[in-house]
Amino acid sequence: MDLTAKILDLSECYRRISSVFPYFPRLDFDFEGWYGECVRRAAAAADEKTYHLTLMAFLNRLGDGHTDYTPPRDWLDQIGYLPFRLEAFPKGYYRQGRRVLALDGVSMEEWADRMKEILPGRGNYLYPGPFQAYLPMFLTGETHVLTTEAGEELFTLSRERPKASQFCPEAAWHYEMLSETPRMRRYDGDILYIRLDHFLTDWSKSICSALTDGTSWQGIVLDIRQNIGGMTAFAAKVAELFFDGEFSGCRKWTRLTRGVDLASGSQIIGMTSEELEKLGANEGERCSLDTLKGRNFENYTDRFGKIGQKAVYAGPLTLLVGPNTVSAAEDFTAMFHSNRRAWLLGMPTRGTTGTPLLERLPGGGNIRVVSVGYRLLDGTEFIGRGIQPDEWSQPDPAEWFAGDDKTLRLALERFGMGSDLPNRC
Repeated sequence: MDLTAKILDLSECYRRISSVFPYFPRLDFDFEGWYGECVRRAAAAADEKTYHLTLMAFLNRLGDGHTDYTPPRDWLDQIGYLPFRLEAFPKGYYRQGRRVLALDGVSMEEWADRMKEILPGRGNYLYPGPFQAYLPMFLTGETHVLTTEAGEELFTLSRERPKASQFCPEAAWHYEMLSETPRMRRYDGDILYIRLDHFLTDWSKSICSALTDGTSWQGIVLDIRQNIGGMTAFAAKVAELFFDGEFSGCRKWTRLTRGVDLASGSQIIGMTSEELEKLGANEGERCSLDTLKGRNFENYTDRFGKIGQKAVYAGPLTLLVGPNTVSAAEDFTAMFHSNRRAWLLGMPTRGTTGTPLLERLPGGGNIRVVSVGYRLLDGTEFIGRGIQPDEWSQPDPAEWFAGDDKTLRLALERFGMGSDLPNRC
């Protein structure tokens, strides 16, 4: 790519971020200075990879999982992909049940450290999907060595992305399969288990049919630990089956911008507080400054359901969540958590949601820029932190790959042993 094309891409990223990004007040760095630094990096990039890494770093610095850059698909296809999927656990990455120690002689911890500038994560944990997808960008040579607890495995990069793992551990309880899509089971004791791995479609009719099949359900387990998100509207349709009337999940805000406010703010932006006081700047003029600096917002609360609507199921409910609970699945989690409607069991959610602006850049890559800020109804921040479970349950890799889903087992035992769950369930 020539210099002009590189600068056009970066300038478009800057323009979109400046117009819609809702979290400027919380940034702990000079965004304008960072933009200038990335312009210099892109201009000096000796190859296309360095240019793409610069764009990825530019957006990742904003610290929001829904604000990122994806290089062109055909360019990624030329580099290739790992020919296997890595399973991520808090204790590390695993391949077919064996912990991965190194790749090409470099520990996985070191790889994560090298890639943290371009990839989202929390602490020292990089989210497994992007980590696996972009790791090949850092590999050199034709043949590579994966070192696990079982020894070394030679491989070459594939031209196709590996398929998602279909491995699904069970709990040691007898069940009857009700449906595969979505996955629904009737466990002994009339406990209904529902696993939803995305909200890209409306599952509400299928779930409603199961809830009203004549069974007196003693408890429901909703499993969204691997839910990649989708449409919040579809998530809300499922949630409405468990709520009476209207309900909310989050407090939100989005940027307000008018041309006249930007112009007014530009005329007084260099003034001190004393100068503004002497000028007699009114509330509207001061508000124009906030608009120019990206700090003028419309604040609102989301709303779902309908007045007078009755829940299809109003009994005990457990929601299984974890670090792969993302986006619309976190909107879904917030609905239950904020209204004390379900017992949250598992690990914190990923901590990233908020309707992103999507755009294809002139250079062929794609950007997302989040447009809505989020907090729980009580004001709790969860972006970048995750929604915290009521009860922590961390999977043990050895048990998981042996086929024992400890968290699901714990959820079933809570119902099966007849213990009284807290009122919020």
